[in-house]
Amino acid sequence: RNAWRNSSKKPVANQDLWMLIDELKAIRPRVSVEHVAGHSGIKGNEHSDRLATQAAVDSKQTLS
Repeated sequence: RNAWRNSSKKPVANQDLWMLIDELKAIRPRVSVEHVAGHSGIKGNEHSDRLATQAAVDSKQTLS
């Protein structure tokens, strides 16, 4: 896999996450990853964005 380098020979962004996805796909081959443009009105994406935003707010409150 090009030693986790992109076409410009630079390290792949978010390599740790991609490695986890690869591990998951080895266990569950039907898992797929798709790029979804943010804030494009896709119901599941909008819901995920709200959950992620709330989790970020909650984590900041926990740290304070």
